[in-house]
Amino acid sequence: MTATQNTDAERALLSALLTGRCDMDELGPMLTEADFWNPHHGAVWDACVTAHGRGDRIDPVTLPVEARHKTLLVDLMVSDVLPVQAPRYAAQVADAALRRRLVDAALSIRQRAEDPDAGSGEEAAREAESIVAKAAESAETSDSGVALEEAVDLTLDWIEHPQQTAPTPWPEVNDATNGLRPGQMITVAARPGHGKSLVAANVGMFTAMQGQPVHIASLEMSREEYVSRFLANLAKVSLGNIINRQLSDREWSQISDAAERLRHLPLWIDDRPAQSMTQIRAAARRTQRKFGKPLGLIAIDYAQLVRPADARMPREQQVAQISGTVKLTAKEYACPVLLLAQLNRGNVNRTDKTPMVSDLRESGALEQDSDQVWLLHRPDQYERESDRAGEVDLIVGKNRGGPSGVQVSLSFQGHYGRIASMV
Repeated sequence: MTATQNTDAERALLSALLTGRCDMDELGPMLTEADFWNPHHGAVWDACVTAHGRGDRIDPVTLPVEARHKTLLVDLMVSDVLPVQAPRYAAQVADAALRRRLVDAALSIRQRAEDPDAGSGEEAAREAESIVAKAAESAETSDSGVALEEAVDLTLDWIEHPQQTAPTPWPEVNDATNGLRPGQMITVAARPGHGKSLVAANVGMFTAMQGQPVHIASLEMSREEYVSRFLANLAKVSLGNIINRQLSDREWSQISDAAERLRHLPLWIDDRPAQSMTQIRAAARRTQRKFGKPLGLIAIDYAQLVRPADARMPREQQVAQISGTVKLTAKEYACPVLLLAQLNRGNVNRTDKTPMVSDLRESGALEQDSDQVWLLHRPDQYERESDRAGEVDLIVGKNRGGPSGVQVSLSFQGHYGRIASMV
């Protein structure tokens, strides 16, 4: 027996099935015929699953197996394995199968990496991530549901012990949205120049300052541009002065102090362009491992720049696939995911320039998949003489856990790299 060839566990599992009444409803979803190292064992397992699916009792005498497997059935009957031990042996068989898939994946990755005609090293790395992800996917044999009795108990516990929500830097937004909940997908949508990236930067830095790791996938701005905004925000130094390197001695001192505060925050910026969702998820996993604790936030800047899995698909389907993967990522990491997105020009052509959820560009799937949709609107971008100069409205266009249509006015302080509360 080895870690990848646990035939002892295979025999023990099948013996438990043949000699006692095991719960096949529990065991069935855990394995497939291909998970058995010994193909004869896999054939017997498949026969057991087939018999159970027909509503038949698993009986060695009537089990639908080929004649060449009948001798094996007799051997498996001579065992003192108890039915209660079956789930443990099934888990061991599944573990060995996963290890074999990982070995196969490693061999495929090595062959791909050593092939000089198979594209660039970066392409090989992307394919490697995909290969490993596919190897692990089939191991995700989670419960398919719970009985209502258990669901009621879980719900009562959920009511009694509410989930910890992640606050934003703005108390009025927290009041309007109840904060950012684990597993939520929050789409932050706006026209260019209305503050999408500032929202990601501000929420990201605020979350990291609470000690929660943050992963920012910046497909538009460089890491220097993001950090410049962090520094301007904390140091209260003009972002323009930082970008143009026109800093007084006092400003340099303020920036040095801010840099020390930032240096040790658990925040990772990945500014590689044209990342796919597979790359973003893999990078987020590495960030989580680096900081040694669950992620508090993932931010993706922005949706329309994410490289689609299949460039041949119609654009709406591409964005829909990206949106669905973002939602799965939020659930997988049990943390909020901020997905920034461009709005189309629908509001520009209206008399009332206030954006609506229907202005989301290229896909209604973004609205459908999102738990919250925040729309940003700067009135002074359309009216030069606006009496609301320097303000930005954050409109909660959708909120699965609370009221929609709430509008919160905030102070747009782009020169300091921040959006501030007006409370």
